[in-house]
Amino acid sequence: MDAEEAFNKLFEYTSKRVPINHEEWQLIRSHYHLRKLNKKDFFLKEGSLNFQQGFVAEGTLRVFYTDAKGNEHVLYFAFSDWW
Repeated sequence: MDAEEAFNKLFEYTSKRVPINHEEWQLIRSHYHLRKLNKKDFFLKEGSLNFQQGFVAEGTLRVFYTDAKGNEHVLYFAFSDWW
């Protein structure tokens, strides 16, 4: 998926929920960039100082944490068209 397709999906998602004009969309779009992740890549890691928000245009993300014993606990999955 290229950047234009991803932004179109974000626009469709947003415009279904709130009325949005061209200028507002341009402002929103200016704050997002396409970031492609491969399997086993991380969108955000524990201890990161930057706040990031993501919209899943395609694919699935797993949100999980690792406890003190090293066990992974899945909190939820983010599928296409979700944050």
